[in-house]
Amino acid sequence: MIKYLEWESKHFNEEIYLLVDYGITNDQLREYKEEKKIDLIQCKCDVSKTNFINLLCSNGFELANISITLSKETNQISNMNDNIFVATRKDITYVKEIAKNSFKYSRFFHPFFDKDKVYDLYTQWTEKSVTGRFDDICFIAKEKNVILGFVTLRFINKCLCKIGLIAVHSDYRKKGVGKNLLNYTFSYANSHGYTTVIVETQYENRGAVNLYKKLGFSLDLVEAWMYFSPLR
Repeated sequence: MIKYLEWESKHFNEEIYLLVDYGITNDQLREYKEEKKIDLIQCKCDVSKTNFINLLCSNGFELANISITLSKETNQISNMNDNIFVATRKDITYVKEIAKNSFKYSRFFHPFFDKDKVYDLYTQWTEKSVTGRFDDICFIAKEKNVILGFVTLRFINKCLCKIGLIAVHSDYRKKGVGKNLLNYTFSYANSHGYTTVIVETQYENRGAVNLYKKLGFSLDLVEAWMYFSPLR
């Protein structure tokens, strides 16, 4: 089956769907493409599903991005950092500015999507996470009242939480800010009963991948984002 993505469709002013059925047949896929007004079909599939990926390719899908999911157990508490705080509404403007200039490896930076709307997507995501309307909480690193970076966190269930966004201001990168934010996140998760933290990032974002590995994350899953657009 394919699922209509209401929020993304409204945001980008396009009719966007997500293919969620690995068992779909060639004929069923063609019927979906012919019957519905579709601007984009996305599919996120395990790269080991080569037969399914070949089926998509034979129906005009193209590889848009490679996504990897990593996980870390929180049983060892890292040192808490005194310069990290929970973001509040007064921090939104500054956090959004950092978000606006980050995430260049996003799967949304694809010819199908309008770049300005992609930037707006991430600033909205950030703002809604500060207020607990998308991700559940946002932590900020501050030094002398200057916000250096932020990380958002979503609580999936009683044991599992997921890092949504993490970004550091361009003036403060490669100075340990990202590491401090992540270590604080691990400690917070552990102290609130969460045993595992997961994060999803793009394979090509080698800086992020290497940082996660250094901090003890293990690779769980590699997935391909496949896109089909009848007009492009």
